[in-house]
Amino acid sequence: MSQNSSNPKKQSAFTIWWNSPKGKKVINAIYSVGAGVVIIGAMFKILHLPGANVVLGTGMICEAIIFSLGALDKPFKEYHWDKIFDFENGTTKFQTELIGSGTVSAAPNLPHINYSETLSEEDVEKLSEGIKNLSTTAQQLASVSDLTTPTSDFIRNIASASESVSNFSKNQNNLNASLHNLSGIYEGIGTEMRKAEEKSKDYTGEIEKINKNLSSLNAIYEIHLKNVEEQSTKIGISNKELEIILSNLKKINSYSTESAEESEKYKNETIKLTQQITELNRVYGNMLNALS
Repeated sequence: MSQNSSNPKKQSAFTIWWNSPKGKKVINAIYSVGAGVVIIGAMFKILHLPGANVVLGTGMICEAIIFSLGALDKPFKEYHWDKIFDFENGTTKFQTELIGSGTVSAAPNLPHINYSETLSEEDVEKLSEGIKNLSTTAQQLASVSDLTTPTSDFIRNIASASESVSNFSKNQNNLNASLHNLSGIYEGIGTEMRKAEEKSKDYTGEIEKINKNLSSLNAIYEIHLKNVEEQSTKIGISNKELEIILSNLKKINSYSTESAEESEKYKNETIKLTQQITELNRVYGNMLNALS
């Protein structure tokens, strides 16, 4: 194998930091802060607060930058769980190619074992017991007759095979338990995801209700503003009319004052006229008396 294929490509410091837990934590914080700015900008826009366009624009720019950085994320590794789990029937199955296949050459008097077939737990236990019994029988034969060294080696190999099968059985049981636990975990994750989806739908419904209520409040507020403007216009017209009435009242008051003065003058002149007539009558009476 060549040197280029044996040595992996060296990653840059930025790539190492980007894929590290600390880098992920920082990026997640940036995601959250950017989303918060967008939500605040949307709130400013809905409530018609000053500076809404600036805040919303800033938040959208932050999100655009963050999503652009998301292009640097390393794609997730996909595992072929369908080779282990039967999702259609809800059962666990094992693919023999994941464990290994092949045949083991057996002794002349031992049955042929094909490990490419899937062994159940019961078959493994029976196989383990059979090998143990065979080991015990071989030891008894060795004690009865003085066999050669290959027989002892054969016995040790049989015992080792028995122990290996026993360990294989334990490992298979542990694997089954782990897969069962993993299946339960995935079921729990699926349940939580369904709950989260339902909560998201509820949250969306509540947001729609809030938007409808805000729209209704805006419409009512606009109607109220129109009524206030109309009332203000009417009040202004009434004030002008009142000013005109007050001006006319002032004129009437002025005319009344002038009339009172003229009446007083007329009264004085009438008194003078009466006095003059009385004096004239007195003179006229004296003249008549003198003539008579």
